[in-house]
Amino acid sequence: MKKVLLGLFAAALAAGTASAAQKPTVSVTVNGSRITADDVARRLWWNNAERTLQDLVDEELVLQEGGRLGVKPSADEVEARMKAIADSYKGENEMVKALKGIGYSRADLRNLIERQITLRDTAIKSSGIAVGDEQARTFYDANKESLARPETVRLRQFFTSNREEAEDALRLLNTGADFATLAMLKASDENLKRTGGELGYINRGVLIPELEKEVFALTPGKYTGVIPTGSGFSIFKSEDYRPRSVPEFETVREELKRLILNSAVTQAMRTLTARLRQDAKLDVKR
Repeated sequence: MKKVLLGLFAAALAAGTASAAQKPTVSVTVNGSRITADDVARRLWWNNAERTLQDLVDEELVLQEGGRLGVKPSADEVEARMKAIADSYKGENEMVKALKGIGYSRADLRNLIERQITLRDTAIKSSGIAVGDEQARTFYDANKESLARPETVRLRQFFTSNREEAEDALRLLNTGADFATLAMLKASDENLKRTGGELGYINRGVLIPELEKEVFALTPGKYTGVIPTGSGFSIFKSEDYRPRSVPEFETVREELKRLILNSAVTQAMRTLTARLRQDAKLDVKR
């Protein structure tokens, strides 16, 4: 989220700096509301100018429709999103400092979030979208296989460029040495040293077949022999194993409802903007 925020505001700032001291030039008036050349410039990060202008027109039309329908962003949701972004910066002060560094403020961020929520809620209200447990259950029953969690194993790796060192490490493991400690002390790879060889969970189908066969055959707590890998030699240890499984409906219900809602909102937005454009008065200046 931090990278998205920085990219969004930094690109907008770079695009808009040159004209910041000039009087904004109106590109389009939408039912009396202005979209300026600066508005377009500040959104060039997203797409080319023509597409950006069309997106801004559509957004303005939907925001106007939201005003007509009395749509207002939930203060609780706005604050929750603001907090999530602040947390990604390890605090409000760091977030504000990052925004200030690219010429933006907390208010600018809040305005963007309010705009996004209003657009979504207008699409929902105008189309009567309602997603409940029944729709989620129907989707779940029809897509169980695609929802299945793959077979996976959590691995640690000891790596060295020298076979003799790898054999020495294997002997130490066989006498009871701790795998993570051994990786931190003797592995050639700096990343593996730092993490104690931790690789995390690896799904079946990711590794080369020969290596996959070795590591998925391990029971948790066991390790392989010395295996040639890339430019050196490795030993792998299984920390955990999880078989392929289909999640219970209750564990994914809310996630599925969000997925269905997002898909419905995307379609509703297309339908809504197409309808609003039919009656819109667009005054385009080139």
